[in-house]
Amino acid sequence: MQVLIFVAIVALIWVTVAWLIRKGRSEHQAEAAVLTEINDIPIEEAERRALVLLKDKRSFRCVESPVLRGEQLEPLAEGLRKLFQRYETIESLGGSLMLDRKSIGTSSIYPEFTAIGRGMMGSDSEFELGVRGSADPVYEVYPNESIDPTFGTYSSVYHWVLAAARESDASQRRSDKWSRPN
Repeated sequence: MQVLIFVAIVALIWVTVAWLIRKGRSEHQAEAAVLTEINDIPIEEAERRALVLLKDKRSFRCVESPVLRGEQLEPLAEGLRKLFQRYETIESLGGSLMLDRKSIGTSSIYPEFTAIGRGMMGSDSEFELGVRGSADPVYEVYPNESIDPTFGTYSSVYHWVLAAARESDASQRRSDKWSRPN
């Protein structure tokens, strides 16, 4: 009888673990599909959408402060220069992600990148947002990790804004779900 109970418990554990793995894989694939969809948006359309979203106080906290001298912006891609000429900081409300003009400089993680912001500040998953030279793509740069081409790589800063807004909205929905009375 004890052997039968033991086998039943092991089988239940195995089924539960298999279900969790499958659920995690499907969630991972769904998130990858959304990020791919965002990255496939033409840059002009991503810019248009991003500039609209940056005005949405429910997704971003932005500090507008035009640049007087733009020497530090010269090596950046055109889209980043335009954004940083207008905004000193762009911070997502739900995801603790930030583009910050003061962050522009050589990455402290990988010197071949130029840091333009950071994310998950104060957590074990803290990272820098970075670019390579004057290229458009924006990367999440983590210590001791290689660049992930699916998660944490964005076609441009505007695509990053779209993904950050999506993350901010999802975080807000999770927060609302737990703060509502039953």
